[in-house]
Amino acid sequence: MSVNVEMSLDTQADGRDEVAEANLHVLLLRLAGTLQDGLLTDVRGWLADGRRREVAQALAFEAVSQPLQLAGDEIELLRVELIRGGAGSDLALALEELRGERPPAPWLFLSALSTGTDDALVARPLDRTGEPQEDLDAVERALVAEASDVPGVRAIWRSWRMPQHARPWQEPVRVAVVSVEDTVESLPSLTVRLRRVMVEAGDANAQVEVCWAGLDVPFYQTLARSCGALLWSSRPAAPITTARVFDGVDPVRGPWFTTNRPVVADGAERDRLIAALRSAVVITWSSAQMADVLAPERGDVVPLHLRTDGSWVWSDAVAYYLENYGLAPDPDLASHLNGSGPAEPLDEISVHRALVHLFDGQSGEAVWQPPDPGDDPLHPDVPVPPNPWRSDGPDGADPEAGAERPVQP
Repeated sequence: MSVNVEMSLDTQADGRDEVAEANLHVLLLRLAGTLQDGLLTDVRGWLADGRRREVAQALAFEAVSQPLQLAGDEIELLRVELIRGGAGSDLALALEELRGERPPAPWLFLSALSTGTDDALVARPLDRTGEPQEDLDAVERALVAEASDVPGVRAIWRSWRMPQHARPWQEPVRVAVVSVEDTVESLPSLTVRLRRVMVEAGDANAQVEVCWAGLDVPFYQTLARSCGALLWSSRPAAPITTARVFDGVDPVRGPWFTTNRPVVADGAERDRLIAALRSAVVITWSSAQMADVLAPERGDVVPLHLRTDGSWVWSDAVAYYLENYGLAPDPDLASHLNGSGPAEPLDEISVHRALVHLFDGQSGEAVWQPPDPGDDPLHPDVPVPPNPWRSDGPDGADPEAGAERPVQP
């Protein structure tokens, strides 16, 4: 599509409108990774100065020039700002032809840069909040010192952004993601302030994404957090427990339940537990399904997604066996779901720490020990050995290990 649009930017500041500025900040979060970094940096600076007309005109001109698909609410926001700023109607009308679903930007995020010794480590999330600040580099120390001193800042992440098919000469870009409470007055101003600190500390290409607290943030920032390193948090890490699914795992025949496995007979209680299990956030999606060990003829029907409520991690297999056979969940998990003991808030911090818990092996890696050839699964009256799927148990077999990756919203 070819559109001939004149763009003449008015450099005078607009009358300040906090709602309009907040809406434009959200739009820039959505467009991060799609717009060129230089343009995004400039536009965020204009927004922090209250120059909304420049922001709207630059974004509209860029969208039409690329062209760049925009959602209906994004088009309406830009249209209103263009009309309010006295821009010609041609640019506003051209935006209507861009209505559509924008594909995610093709970026890969890493928690650390490759050292050539263990490249697998750079692809998993990290929690560095327990490390001495001296272990961070100068740019990260400056970022943490500045951001953590701002009332309302909840957490700070750093991720390295690379193209999915990077060439050797392409340098990674440092991306900081900062989550804040709604008490923070100006997210655009904080964005500019934190980026300036990182530039002065030695990284001229650093990018900063300041998001509202919680899990409902755009794809780009969610991916940067999920695959990055948590540098600072407003609260310390709390223990995370992985719930067991089976009563034992035979390295040859696979997992099994004892015949005296407790059953939830009360229908209302069973439904309540199933609802609680399925209301948690999916943090690891598995492309595979597992055979039903109680009815193998059903085939691979048992889901293996992993969920968290901030304190526990469990497989969707727990809800499957509860729903289909009434088999009670791990008793400690059931007690937790019934409100026994403290619980972590379910937010961006606890979800990240649950991912770290999974990917650093704290949930129990598969270390299968071949049994004696004459061994059989334990009789129900024999004490059940420590289950290898428990995070506090010894290393053991983990049939759920497999094709896993962080959820990408």
